[in-house]
Amino acid sequence: MDAVAMINLYDPSGGGSTHTNACIMIYDCLYYNLPDGTPTPCLATSYETDDYQTWVFHLRDDVYFHNGDKLKAADVVYSWQRGIDATGSQANNNWFYIVEGRVIDDLTVEFKTAQPYGNLLFNLGTPYCAIVNQRAIEADPIAGYYVGTGAYKIAQFSSSDFILFERNDDYWGEIPFTRTQGWRMVTEQSARTIMLQNGAAQLGGVSPIDLPLFREDPNFNILSAVSNNCMSIQFNMNNRITSDLNFRMAVTYALDVEEITLFAAGEIGVPVTDGTLWGYQVPFKNTDIPRIERDLDKAKEYLAASVYNGEEIELAFMSGNDDTVVPIQDELADIGISVKLNPMDVPTFIAYVTQPNDYTQMFTWFAGGSQNPVDTYRGFYPGSNFMGYDNPEVTAMFDKSPSILGEDAQREHYFKMQELATADRPCVPLYWMQSTFVYPSNAGGFVMNASADNDLRYMYQMLEG
Repeated sequence: MDAVAMINLYDPSGGGSTHTNACIMIYDCLYYNLPDGTPTPCLATSYETDDYQTWVFHLRDDVYFHNGDKLKAADVVYSWQRGIDATGSQANNNWFYIVEGRVIDDLTVEFKTAQPYGNLLFNLGTPYCAIVNQRAIEADPIAGYYVGTGAYKIAQFSSSDFILFERNDDYWGEIPFTRTQGWRMVTEQSARTIMLQNGAAQLGGVSPIDLPLFREDPNFNILSAVSNNCMSIQFNMNNRITSDLNFRMAVTYALDVEEITLFAAGEIGVPVTDGTLWGYQVPFKNTDIPRIERDLDKAKEYLAASVYNGEEIELAFMSGNDDTVVPIQDELADIGISVKLNPMDVPTFIAYVTQPNDYTQMFTWFAGGSQNPVDTYRGFYPGSNFMGYDNPEVTAMFDKSPSILGEDAQREHYFKMQELATADRPCVPLYWMQSTFVYPSNAGGFVMNASADNDLRYMYQMLEG
């Protein structure tokens, strides 16, 4: 598991898949998204809307926070307002479609969106639209975030090290089997393998090298889900060389996606099979856009037509992704592009690529994420993407996306967006990663999905005697 520095839905520096999964343990949302993305009632029993712009939600009358407070509509409106105020956070990304919220009574909330928005239930079902306790947070701005209505309480939290969950026996929903769960952040892959083998851990990710050890052992099972996030090469659209479409096309034609995937990720990598810039399991994916196959002659033609004149091109990446960038460096050398690899730790890398500049040239990044098609293109929206990509036609379509209602109209709209953005080639999609967990054969209860919002509330292990 990746490290969790804090439990805080609204801190822009928070996030990460383990933090998201922890939020599922301790919080509930108005709705809950099933693994296929279908919203189902959770804290809200039902909703009403006549125009997809004014929404009225009716809350359950039997829900209590971990501190004993009864869930009220005021907590729901408070959660929304905190998300609106938390610019740059995952909470803000999901709440911001709502421009007005008010309490009708203790069990009824009214929300208004800026325009008709047919996908609001999906947003409200994401872990970052969880409902928090206003009194707890105002009393303690740190530990107050540990208080939710969820199936588990936080019994112990050690930043970037350990989380101990304790079952909420007063939970309004289905009570989990397991009384306590301990999540430890173990960065050394070989250590995780040993912990699983000797029974010190019941669920964990292992390196591709160690996977065969468990696949051939009847005492273990392997659970996998392909992530919506795609490893890609992204170009700085403000740099003189990488802003040139001919140069970007040269790079695209020079790369062998299958070989890069095999070298970088082995059996847990899934090479892209089409050219579209879209999540792996996001609705309305246009799979008719072909992937560009390696063609060195075409790559050299585009390179000759570009502004490139033999300069050394920097490829920035987060340390640990060496297996991805080395084959890229080698394959670009085949057409005469000299690549300098620039590894960075995570904070340095984020600071390096997120600030608008003209010195960054190429960098690797996992792009994608949400299963909500409305939000998928946020990674290409001006000010939100790291590439400096800004196509006014694509931006206008993104702004219009929330108001597109009806499956046929949405499909036509999103297919066109994908065609336009893919033609610009602001990035080269390479491969998807499988989230792979190993667990004993007598364990189960895990729910995994492509958005990495994994639900471990009902994890269990059957013990003899």
